Amino acid sequence: MMSCKIIGKTIFCGGNGEVSQESIDKINKFTEKTIKEKNMENEKQAQLEGLDFGEAIRCIKKGLKVARKGWNGKGMFIELQSPDENSLMTFPYPYFTIPNCEEGIRRIPYASTIVDIMSEDWEIV
Repeated sequence: MMSCKIIGKTIFCGGNGEVSQESIDKINKFTEKTIKEKNMENEKQAQLEGLDFGEAIRCIKKGLKVARKGWNGKGMFIELQSPDENSLMTFPYPYFTIPNCEEGIRRIPYASTIVDIMSEDWEIV
């Protein structure tokens, strides 16, 4: 009859049910590596979320799109319009992109509110 041992969430079966210390060490090393990788993923995600207004502005200046978690409209975001030789505007300005409107996609100039300025739920989209 084959016997088994359970270590963590893994079942090891062998002729005598023995698990070597080397196998346990390999499992522990793998588990530690997996936890470290998951922590790094969480840290990267945290860098994309929970931004304050100043960080959000710096992001759009770099060409990224940002939005607030607190906004009701799905898919809305802000990005920067940089004028070119065909533009009537002469200075970059932020604008909303609002998808899923009856008219299709709307793009309108963005004017921040005090709530937007004080919020820390900005995220890169």
